[in-house]
Amino acid sequence: MSADVSQFEPQDVVVTTYNYHMVIHAEQVAENGTVSNTFTHKMQLPEDMDPLSVCCSLSTVGMLVISVKRNHTAEPSPVYHSEMQC
Repeated sequence: MSADVSQFEPQDVVVTTYNYHMVIHAEQVAENGTVSNTFTHKMQLPEDMDPLSVCCSLSTVGMLVISVKRNHTAEPSPVYHSEMQC
């Protein structure tokens, strides 16, 4: 998956995964403390994904690329919650 977050600084972009869902959230805060721009994208992940394999990278032009491997075992992965900041 990829998302254009070029309007945001890397520290403003947070990727969260939980219970087969992924959320990309970015927020710009103006100098006076008000939120001036936000971006949120939510998606459901396949149940055979490996939650420990989620990886994200941010290109120099502001393209966020997220990859995840599929788990080839027959049993579903346990419930989880993780958060990473780019």
